[in-house]
Amino acid sequence: RLDQRFFGAHTYRRTCYAGDYTGRAMLQTLLQRVQHLNIPLLENQYVVSLLVTEGKCFGAFAFDQQSGQRTAFEADAVILCTG
Repeated sequence: RLDQRFFGAHTYRRTCYAGDYTGRAMLQTLLQRVQHLNIPLLENQYVVSLLVTEGKCFGAFAFDQQSGQRTAFEADAVILCTG
């Protein structure tokens, strides 16, 4: 189970944690929401560039690491995550 706490000078509880298993708990929570909302999950996609026009990002260009197929994904919103 994920919980949130204050961190640094934050006004709101923004830091998620789950004991020693925070990463695993976050991944399980995200996967459950993806399944609940029936969002397609595309694996083995390697994003090589963002689609940008007039300074606004509207998607990403990727290739499938197994098949080599290239795909442009257009979106109303793009969220970049690193870990």
